[in-house]
Amino acid sequence: MELLERYQSNTTSSLDRDEYIQVQPGVCFIENRGQAGSEGGHFYITGERISVAFGQGWVTYNIHGDGAEGGCLIRMRFPSANQVEPRGTSPLDFPTNFLKGRTQSDWITDVRSYYGILYSNLWEGIDLHFTQEDGMLKYAFLLRPGADPLSIGMDYEGVLGLRIDEDTGNLLIDTEAGTVTDSAPIAFQEGEAGSVDVSARFCVEGEASVRFDV
Repeated sequence: MELLERYQSNTTSSLDRDEYIQVQPGVCFIENRGQAGSEGGHFYITGERISVAFGQGWVTYNIHGDGAEGGCLIRMRFPSANQVEPRGTSPLDFPTNFLKGRTQSDWITDVRSYYGILYSNLWEGIDLHFTQEDGMLKYAFLLRPGADPLSIGMDYEGVLGLRIDEDTGNLLIDTEAGTVTDSAPIAFQEGEAGSVDVSARFCVEGEASVRFDV
């Protein structure tokens, strides 16, 4: 996660088993022009065990079952946030075509893909940026000068509960498909003298809400 006032940090969202955390190296965010249905949001990214969709005011994690365990659907919303549509950042040089069936009018062509997804000004002065690095989905909150990091919040739907690992500070998200681990935030502030580390930690509120203590 990144916090910019520039506050910055990097947080990796992952599941607690290797087969679930990978979204496949090199996979990018694809715009949804109907090929993924309404649940595909505006953009989506897919992996072997998980797919993630990005819509206006929400992000959905679809964890696929492996036979031994069923899957589950987690939706993350942003309380008191602006209703911002995500947009792609850093486009790939080539489009993708979805040619389903023999009727050319049903084909979806020139679909763009991106290396990142941005929710601009999700809260006043705060952007949310998703990327993938080494097959891991990452997100960053970017704060402009004067923005309030206490505005940031995430509400989870479809989870069994939230808790903090006291040893690591990681956020543990209990689901029907297992426990999702969101690594403890690492925050820093940029200035003329360079970067300065800033203390930051997850705070669970109620049964399914998370904020940051910065």
